[in-house]
Amino acid sequence: MAHDRVDLLREMMSLRSDDPDGMDWFAPVSRALAGLTPAQAAWLPASGVNTIWQIVNHLTFWTRFVARRLAGEAPTGTEIHNDETFGGPGDPLDADRWARALRELHDAYGELEAVLAGQADANLERQLTSRRTRAASLVGGSVMHDAYHIGQIVLLRKLQGSWS
Repeated sequence: MAHDRVDLLREMMSLRSDDPDGMDWFAPVSRALAGLTPAQAAWLPASGVNTIWQIVNHLTFWTRFVARRLAGEAPTGTEIHNDETFGGPGDPLDADRWARALRELHDAYGELEAVLAGQADANLERQLTSRRTRAASLVGGSVMHDAYHIGQIVLLRKLQGSWS
């Protein structure tokens, strides 16, 4: 099934800010993270649960990974374990580091959108891996992945009382 670059780009952009078409199915990452303090981002509700800060690190890692793969960069050959992409829980007192984490996520989304915007529609049907993952499927999977984690962020904010 052919995928249109414009539609995929629109889906990616809906993750970052309010959907211009008014399809308010989930909170965009901009709303999910708006006004969060470093203490709220580093809040750990229970053992074994990721903090919002860790989820931001994870989203940044995988968004950049998808952008690199879509741009044609080959895998490094070093296996990355998903748990490693979350990093530490964050420092509740480090506003500069929290601001940097937010900037890095914003920049990662911008990188992916730029790479996607530069793709020809036919290029989205190419296979990227030996498992026959198509470029369009990687982008579509990334959108679903991020929507899932944005939902986790909203849930954590509701649990801590910082969501309105």
